[in-house]
Amino acid sequence: MLRKKRTAELISQTSFASRPIQKITAEEIKSDLKKFANMKKPNGKYKYSQSYLDKIFSVTRQTFFYAVDNDKLTLEQSPFKTKTKVKRPKAGKKTRKVSPLDIEETKKFLKQLTIETDKYKDELWFITLTGVRPGECLALKSKKCKMKERSNKIKRFTN
Repeated sequence: MLRKKRTAELISQTSFASRPIQKITAEEIKSDLKKFANMKKPNGKYKYSQSYLDKIFSVTRQTFFYAVDNDKLTLEQSPFKTKTKVKRPKAGKKTRKVSPLDIEETKKFLKQLTIETDKYKDELWFITLTGVRPGECLALKSKKCKMKERSNKIKRFTN
């Protein structure tokens, strides 16, 4: 939720944010997205990762599609559907390759969990051994799980 709020705050700082949606051009959006892609921290490193730029782009695009769906714009007027179509910005920040733990690393991690007294120890065990996402793990309720010997049957992740 905080990321969505921060994304909305960033978009509100763009040059087009306070203008009527019908008057915003593809060039304005491209220019502002490019500024985000090239923005640097005081230490000289790029400020935003590709995944964060993708989020800014996605929320901006969704806003225009919402305007089309609600008859505030025609599809032909949308900067995301015109000939000068807005494309995803490319981050200057290098993308890090993320890879899963191999079996030996997993064993070391689980061994360390037996030593540590971390308050998230049980969740980390569950996530590691089942492969569920952290958000899915934290959304689980015991009444929605059927535990059997050496297996979990998760019926539903939502309320």
